[in-house]
Amino acid sequence: MSQSLFDAARDRAVRVMARSSEPVGFDTIAGAIIPAAVIASAYIIAFLAIRGKYRSQYAPRTYSQIIPEKDHTPSTSASGAKWFQDYRRLDDKFVLRHHSLDAFLFLRFFRMLILIAAVGCALTWPILFPLNATGGGTGQQLDVLAFGNVTKAKHCWGHAIVAIIFLSFVMLLVNRERIFLINLQQAYITTKPNALRLSSRVVLFLSTPKGESVERLFGDNVKQSWQVHFMDDLKKLVDERSQKVYDLESAELTLAQNVVKQRQKNNRDGAANGSSLERGDASVDHPHNRPTHRSLPLVGEKLDSIDHILSTIPELNKQITDIREKYDWNGERQASAIFVEFKSQLHAHQAYQQIHHHDPLALQPRFIGIPPSNIKWQNLSMNPAVRVSKSFTAIALIVAIIVFWAIPVGFVGTISNIKYLADNYTFLAWINKLPPSIIGLIQGFLPPFLLSMITSYVPFWFRDIAELSGEPTAQSAENMTQKWYFAFQFLQVFLVTTLSSGAATILKRVSEQPDKIPDLLANNLPKSSNFYLTYFTLQGLSTASSQLIKYSDLFEYLFFKRIAKTPRQKYDIETKMKGLFYGSNYPKFTNMAVIAIVYSCIAPLVLGFALVGFTLFYATYRYLLLYSNNAKLELKGACHRRALQQILTGVYVSELCLIGLFGARNATGPSALMTIFFILTIVHHVLVNKYLSPLEEYIPLDILQAAEAENSDADDVEANNNNNDDADAEEPLLSSSESRDTRAASRNQKSGGITNSLPVYVLDPFKNFLETNNILPSIRVVKPYILPSSDSDLNLRDSTLTTVPNYTDTQIANAYQNPALTSKVPIVWLARDGAGVSQEFKRRNRERAGLETTDEAASLDEGGTLVWDESDLSKAPVFKVATRF
Repeated sequence: MSQSLFDAARDRAVRVMARSSEPVGFDTIAGAIIPAAVIASAYIIAFLAIRGKYRSQYAPRTYSQIIPEKDHTPSTSASGAKWFQDYRRLDDKFVLRHHSLDAFLFLRFFRMLILIAAVGCALTWPILFPLNATGGGTGQQLDVLAFGNVTKAKHCWGHAIVAIIFLSFVMLLVNRERIFLINLQQAYITTKPNALRLSSRVVLFLSTPKGESVERLFGDNVKQSWQVHFMDDLKKLVDERSQKVYDLESAELTLAQNVVKQRQKNNRDGAANGSSLERGDASVDHPHNRPTHRSLPLVGEKLDSIDHILSTIPELNKQITDIREKYDWNGERQASAIFVEFKSQLHAHQAYQQIHHHDPLALQPRFIGIPPSNIKWQNLSMNPAVRVSKSFTAIALIVAIIVFWAIPVGFVGTISNIKYLADNYTFLAWINKLPPSIIGLIQGFLPPFLLSMITSYVPFWFRDIAELSGEPTAQSAENMTQKWYFAFQFLQVFLVTTLSSGAATILKRVSEQPDKIPDLLANNLPKSSNFYLTYFTLQGLSTASSQLIKYSDLFEYLFFKRIAKTPRQKYDIETKMKGLFYGSNYPKFTNMAVIAIVYSCIAPLVLGFALVGFTLFYATYRYLLLYSNNAKLELKGACHRRALQQILTGVYVSELCLIGLFGARNATGPSALMTIFFILTIVHHVLVNKYLSPLEEYIPLDILQAAEAENSDADDVEANNNNNDDADAEEPLLSSSESRDTRAASRNQKSGGITNSLPVYVLDPFKNFLETNNILPSIRVVKPYILPSSDSDLNLRDSTLTTVPNYTDTQIANAYQNPALTSKVPIVWLARDGAGVSQEFKRRNRERAGLETTDEAASLDEGGTLVWDESDLSKAPVFKVATRF
């Protein structure tokens, strides 16, 4: 469960406070935060204590061999608190160069939220606190600092002016970040290593028209293509064959352990020395030692597991080979999807941006830059009509989940009143006979536990629904998840909490009286502001502690490590790395940003707590992305771009709320002013989207042409870089980031880049944000973010982003073939033993099933216990570093 029981209990307690009409003071807030802070502190202390012992869980990006050494997060010491010095020294651009573009943007998103909250506090507190405190209301304690204490209409002018200034700042910041993202994407995608990646030259087209040739559709710039075919039957056979191999490993290892243990027992009992494999009850063929299973559970025929598997695999091999050889590649079973590789990245993007067919459904949708590992092969061959119908069905299902979420929540809520139900319903009277402690456990523990469990599955349901709806890539499924989950967060976490009503009721009231939206929000927002005073800090504390300690992941690791039987299973456990699903992570924090913006001029104190919460989030996820998590998907900033747009929901809702609040206080002037500003906001948003959206969707061809020309003379560029590095070595030493950024900017000047001497860090929203030349950053300004120098500084060391990919002909030929067509039989990985059992298995597996078998990097000790070297995973026969397609 992604949301811990601690989180659920916290949310349940704070929601009670949200519904309370009593004024809130610092003592109430402290009463909610202090216990959470104590628990969070205990988690952090535990994390610091065990981090060094479980490095595969808490620092795999420093030590794991499945990550290229160039991308390892450096560590000056494996123990103690020395790693914290590296954590502080490394800047976020290290994540960009050694992790992924999306990881860097996720951290930048938090930095932007911190900036919004900080500027909001600096702007609203000195002006709105005095206005609210002297507003003429009867509020008490912290309520006097909120808009609910304002009854004087003239005071609303101050709120209107501050709101216009702050909300304008938010919109301009979002616009600037969108421009920054556009230029960063262009610089990232057009670097030589990325431009030469196979996926950068491949476009996936769905709904290919029948009878059309690739050459006629796309011209002479096509290098090769891969037709997509229906492979469900073949995939089942391939999957079954792989599973049989894994079952064989387990069965043969069990037999080897039985033989080794039996020989040890014979030796201990003074029996024969057992040097021969065919000796009595210590033989691999003795029935007592051989593992068995039944053809059907409980009632089926008893079979020798090893013999059965060795006889089954050749049959599967024959079926797979027959299907592959006899497959009708050009017949009726051809699917309406094709991968096309073009001669260059420029040609691929030209094809991606052009309309190639008169049929509006032909060659749509299309995708570029998708690695083979992110393809949902089962959805590529889907009929367009089926895909459309599934999409509508998926949307209807998602809307139903969002709107009627109150039903499962309400059911869970009834459990908290189980005593009342037992008193009033006879069929539940038996509950009253339970001990008070059990009843207390049911009422106090079970509701938050169940709520935590069902809520944690919501984004997974959305992602599964997206895949079932026909989304052809993991990226497109993640994008849909983000859209839907943000809608869920906004409606269920914000509106339902604010209006104290179910989503269905809210939508019904809005549909019946849409003109009453401002009044509806205005009447309820001030009442629920108390909830959000602690919401952000509590969320930050719980996230910082639970994400760092990751106790559920640690328990899972320890459990499976203990029960793992085969070398492959142990290897998989040691090399498994968690990844962040941005489609489900962005919406949670985007919704928090929306809440902070909405309450910025209604309850400005919320911004202070939001500032603390966002800072805790940033510090936590910065650690995770530097040391713990791995990149699972390449979204190339798509989720970040959508989150920037979703933040503006807070601007619109804030404006509507203020219009309603001013109207309720008969402040005609401020209300009219906010109405005009609301209209201007819509006009501004439409115009900005008109000009920026195409640049967000497509890479301009002139940028690609310039990049192709720059990359064409690689030898001269490399020589020029070497000369620049020599010149840098003679430069005087500067301090910290000044040294890094000034050198990078200087290097850009020498190669014909920007002509001013501005340091690169002005792009950082924390530093010199209003520097004139960088309010609208260009692609030349952001390039030093990506391209490191040869400086020895930790932040500027080489990475895989500077390594030109090198593919074999076989890799290219098979890259975009369905894995069912190219998958090979897995190698059987056993453990070496002193009795020579593994050597016998090598011979028998090869003779009976043609299976390659190895016993490298694993062994059985004298007691039959599996032993293998975890310190050097590269010795494992299944070890490989994933090819970056």
